[in-house]
Amino acid sequence: MRRSRVAELVNEGRLNARALQRATDRLDAHLAATQLGITLSSLALGWVGEPALAHLIEPLFHWLPATAAGLTAHTLAVALAFAVITTLHIVLGELAPKSLALQRSERTALVIVRPLTLFLLIFGPAIHLLNGLGNGVLRLLGLRPGEGEGNLPSPKELSLLVTASHEAGLLHEAQEDAVARILAIGERRIREIMTPRNEVDWVDLDDSQEEIIEAVRACRHEQIVVSRAQIDDVVGVLRKQDLLDQFLDGKTLDVQAATREPIVVHEGLAILKVLEMFQTKPVRMAIVVDEYGSLEGIVTQTDLLEAMAGEIPEPGEERMVTEREDGSLLIDGMMAAGDAFDRLGLPERPRSDDFSTLAGFVIVQLGRIPTEGDAIETQGWRIEVVDMDGRRIDKVLATRLAET
Repeated sequence: MRRSRVAELVNEGRLNARALQRATDRLDAHLAATQLGITLSSLALGWVGEPALAHLIEPLFHWLPATAAGLTAHTLAVALAFAVITTLHIVLGELAPKSLALQRSERTALVIVRPLTLFLLIFGPAIHLLNGLGNGVLRLLGLRPGEGEGNLPSPKELSLLVTASHEAGLLHEAQEDAVARILAIGERRIREIMTPRNEVDWVDLDDSQEEIIEAVRACRHEQIVVSRAQIDDVVGVLRKQDLLDQFLDGKTLDVQAATREPIVVHEGLAILKVLEMFQTKPVRMAIVVDEYGSLEGIVTQTDLLEAMAGEIPEPGEERMVTEREDGSLLIDGMMAAGDAFDRLGLPERPRSDDFSTLAGFVIVQLGRIPTEGDAIETQGWRIEVVDMDGRRIDKVLATRLAET
């Protein structure tokens, strides 16, 4: 049983739950006790049960001719007794109990834990000796004895468990999607979710106050990058709320005073690392740079939230994916590659440092800058470029290929 489930049983106050929790903390010892019990029962059945049953069966064969009655009757009785005892032992002693434990694991564990603990107490020295010998053999083979910590599920196995739970009806689709995103986020980099450089709104601190205020008013986002002369020379991040506070306090609007020092992160940094930075600093936007220090894009707390919870469109913002009546999907080229692959349900997720968006994936597959009408086929999907914005892929149309 899972230790987390055992802890739940303890919290619920179930009978024998605490004894079961102690047993799971000494898993090796209890498994050794179980194996010793199986072995002893097998030996006892062979030593006592088989001769006794053979003695009862032997008279049934006395009808044989007198010349062979003694030896043949005894041999047949022993063989039949062996078959009966073995069958009963396998069916009633192993297969049936194991099936019961698998189907009623909680109830079975709670019922047998105290008898098993008593058995362990009685045969403790022998079990300890056998465990020591077994661990010694493992060390001779170059293995490290443990309490089963190596059997803890990996993130990939957890993802498979979540999928299986959804297919069994235990989780809603939204729950499965949320958990899958959380499990996958540890492998994702900030470049996958950032707003690219060419879509970043910014103001030049050297412009007049009126020009800056007008640019801030025209920006539909709550935050805007403040630079000098060029976008790469970042001074900080300006929040509209800070300008509003100045106005409400009756102060003269001062953009430089309202500008906050930014968080600067490398494009290859893990998303979780950036999330930790946001938790320690009072800003909600990070500047993403490459190895040369040039601005590559920005990432906000909303971007991080969407990476974990899915797309959250702002008012007036187009959705990244639009499902059409024929079942095809119209997808924004700037959609993060991982999110796009999840949406398409690709069994194999292509990974490369050469792209972080669906548009980048298409370009890598084509080996050139595409034109409208260019298409690729991958894992049962046809992805066609339907709209270009200069040299940038704006929209693609994903259509499922007919099975052949």
